Amino acid sequence: RPGVSAIAGSLAVELFVSLLQHSKRASVSSDDSCCLGAIPHSIRGFLSQYQTILPSTPAFHQCTACSPKIVSEYESTNRDSFLAEVFRNCKHLEDVTGLTQLYRETEEAEQDVWDFEPQDDDDED
Repeated sequence: RPGVSAIAGSLAVELFVSLLQHSKRASVSSDDSCCLGAIPHSIRGFLSQYQTILPSTPAFHQCTACSPKIVSEYESTNRDSFLAEVFRNCKHLEDVTGLTQLYRETEEAEQDVWDFEPQDDDDED
């Protein structure tokens, strides 16, 4: 849908300006507002229904954008070298947050759960 980029861009600008107007900036809660109105944490749109919802969920502790591990590494290291490593290694943020390990553990667990090999009961005799 060619109009989606314009809609997304408009919403991003409005959200950014609203954040700039709030005293808490990026730390604003999802139910807070400013002089420009609501400041949602997430905006989900459904063009087929001309509908928008504003879900509010707790922060994911392994978020590759705002998790404590990412913020800590960004603030404690040279920012240019941090960003260079992120651009050089597409898995860096996942490694820092522990998502790489989570993916590996999930795949290992799935192998046990989704084992549909036929088993002969006759082999036990």
